[in-house]
Amino acid sequence: MHLSCVWGFLGVLTPTFSMDKAGAVMHIDRFDASRLLLSDPRNLGSWLLYEICAFMCAQLPHVAVLRFTLSRPLDGLGTASEQVLMRMKVLDIIGAEVSGFSVRGASMHVIEGLWRPSPENLRRLAAALTDHRDALRLAPMQVAHETDGRSSSMSLRERLDTVRRLVAG
Repeated sequence: MHLSCVWGFLGVLTPTFSMDKAGAVMHIDRFDASRLLLSDPRNLGSWLLYEICAFMCAQLPHVAVLRFTLSRPLDGLGTASEQVLMRMKVLDIIGAEVSGFSVRGASMHVIEGLWRPSPENLRRLAAALTDHRDALRLAPMQVAHETDGRSSSMSLRERLDTVRRLVAG
């Protein structure tokens, strides 16, 4: 999925889908950022994560759980321990649970989280998005269909077909 906002292309999200006892699960573990996003000096990671959550809730309402794997080093944002705490706070703000944590070297860590779009978590997400959009002066994210560039105003059938293709690999 190609993600963009009003100021340009942000990157490519490659989620994976599975099923568990809670229902459909979308795992967000790979995001290839665009040059535009990489060149921005601001820390946009939490905003981007929140926008992805909001977009997926709106476009894929059957997804019961979003799983995150956060592992990219955050240059210039403190020690590895401080980055771990910062990421845990980012997840806590929207009601996500930290489901795993591992250290891979002095400056590399991996945090895994689960987020369920409950009414309370949706309220928390909306508040976090409002705060981040206001602070960054950004508009809600848009997504373009990977193959033909159409906007996110796809029909339900088209969205389900896209999900089926993604699940099938």
